[in-house]
Amino acid sequence: MQILIYKTDLVVEHAPTWLIPDSSVELRPQADHTVAAYVQRPSRWPSLFGASRPVRIGLLDEAAETFLRPAFKAGIAFRVRIVELDPAHLTDDRLARISVSVWGGNLLP
Repeated sequence: MQILIYKTDLVVEHAPTWLIPDSSVELRPQADHTVAAYVQRPSRWPSLFGASRPVRIGLLDEAAETFLRPAFKAGIAFRVRIVELDPAHLTDDRLARISVSVWGGNLLP
C-alpha cells in the first residue's frame, strides 16, 4: 500500500466522544456521489450484546472525493485512519475537526 492522501479534512457531521486518533475509518460511496466516512462504535458490553455498529462521522471534501473516485471504480481497498482530531469542546468555535489519511493501491495504470 502507498499513501494516496497524506491528510484531508472531513466535513464533520458527528464527532462522538469515544472517537480517538488512529481510529480506523471506512469510506463508503453514497448515491449522491459523495463519500461518507464511518467508524465502528465499540460495543458497551462486548460479551453480552454482540458486535459494534457503524457510525457516520462525516464526508470527504470534494477534492479528495474526486481524486479517489477512480480507485472506488477499480475496487481498490483502502486503509483510512484518523490522523488529527479536535473535539468540539476544545475549539474556539465549538465545531469538531477530523482529518484522515488514506492509503491504498496504485492509482496509475
